Amino acid sequence: MRIVIATDQFPPNVFGGMATHAINIARFLGVRHEVLVVVLRTARHPDAYVSEPFEVRPLLTKRFPALDFRILEHAAQNFRADVIHACTAGLADRRLATRFPVVTRVVGNDFLRPWCGYNMLFRSLLYRVPGQGIKTAVGKCEMAIRKSRVITSLCASRTVVANSGWTREQLLAEGAPERIIETVVGGVDVQRFQPCSDKEALRRKLGLPAGVPLVMTAGNLIESKNMGTVVRAVAHLAVEFPSLHHVIAGTGPGENALRELATGLGVADRILFVGKLGHTELCKHYQATDLYVLVSREESMGRTYFEAGACGIPVIGGRVGGVPDVIRHGANGFLVDDPEDVRETASCMEKLLCDEALRRRMGQAGLKRAPEEFSWDAVGAGFEELLICAAGGDRTSGAT
Repeated sequence: MRIVIATDQFPPNVFGGMATHAINIARFLGVRHEVLVVVLRTARHPDAYVSEPFEVRPLLTKRFPALDFRILEHAAQNFRADVIHACTAGLADRRLATRFPVVTRVVGNDFLRPWCGYNMLFRSLLYRVPGQGIKTAVGKCEMAIRKSRVITSLCASRTVVANSGWTREQLLAEGAPERIIETVVGGVDVQRFQPCSDKEALRRKLGLPAGVPLVMTAGNLIESKNMGTVVRAVAHLAVEFPSLHHVIAGTGPGENALRELATGLGVADRILFVGKLGHTELCKHYQATDLYVLVSREESMGRTYFEAGACGIPVIGGRVGGVPDVIRHGANGFLVDDPEDVRETASCMEKLLCDEALRRRMGQAGLKRAPEEFSWDAVGAGFEELLICAAGGDRTSGAT
C-alpha cells in the first residue's frame, strides 16, 4: 500500500506530542508499506531521514491552506497514493477527500480551537484597526470560520481517529457522524521508556537527591498544566515528609510564577527545575523518581502518563479530558476529581509515598499496559488497520 502522511509538526524541527506521533507512525508503516511524509517547507533536514524507512518532502506552507491542499493533492497523485493520513484536523480537506481516502487523527484542540486552517479575508488590515475590541471581535470571528471549515472537512474524511474517549465525545458534540469515528489511544517507545534497576545510582548520576521521596511532573510550564497545585501539595506534605523533593521538567511562561510560589510556601529548596529534557534524559528522570504527578486542568490524552507508566512508576492525574483512558483509578495510579484540590492531590501522593508495596503494584500495572495498549507497535497496528480499510482493503488483510 502507498501512504502519504501529511503533518505540520515533524522532528527534528519540532518535538512534541504531534511530532512524536507523526514520526513513529511513519516508522511503523514505513517498514510495511511505501510511505511519503509531506512536511512544512521550513523542515529542511534531509540528512536526518537518510536511515528512515520513508521519504520526506518539505512542501507545505501552513500560511496558505488552499495552496497546501493543492500541493498535497499533487504530491499524492505523483506518489500514486492509496490513502492519505492527515496528522491533524487542519490538514483535512473536503475537496482532497473526494479524490483520496483520508484518515485524519485529531486531538481536540485542533478542531475545537484550530491553530491552522483558513484565515479571514483582509485579516491583516483588520488587525491594524485601533482598539482591542475590534481585534478581539476579529479573532473570535476568524476562529468561528476556521472551526466551521475544519469540522466540515473532518466530516468528509473516510475515518477520523480520536486520541481519547473525551476527544471522541467532542467530535460527536460538534456533529461528526459516529460511523466515521474510531479511537486509538497511546503511543510510547517501550524500548526507550523502561524501568531502572538501581534508582539511587541513577539519581547520583543525574545530580538528584538520593535516599529521599522524589516525585516528578513534566510538561510545558503553562496555566493549563496546573503545576502550582502539585507544588502546593508538596508544601502540604512537608511536615509528614520533610525530605520530599519535586522534579519539574519543562519550560514555559509560568516558570517564574512557580518559582515564586515555591519560595512563598517555603519549599523552594525542594522544587528542582531541570528544564526541557530530550527523550533520553526525560526517561532517566522518570526512572529515578518514585511517582509521577500532573493534575492538568485540561488534557486530551497526556503522553507523559504513558511514558512514566512504561518506566514502572505509578501516576496521578486529574479526572479531566482523556486522562481516564490512561489512568485506571486504583490500578496504575489515582485520578483526582478536582485538579484544583490541593488536599485531594496531596492525599493521593501520601498514599503512594507511605506504601512501597502499593507503589510497586501500581507501577507493575502501568508497566503491563504499556506494551499491550500504548506502545507504538500497538498504536501503529491500529492505524494500519484503519488505513487499509479506508483504502478499500480488508482490515485483516495485512500489509500490501
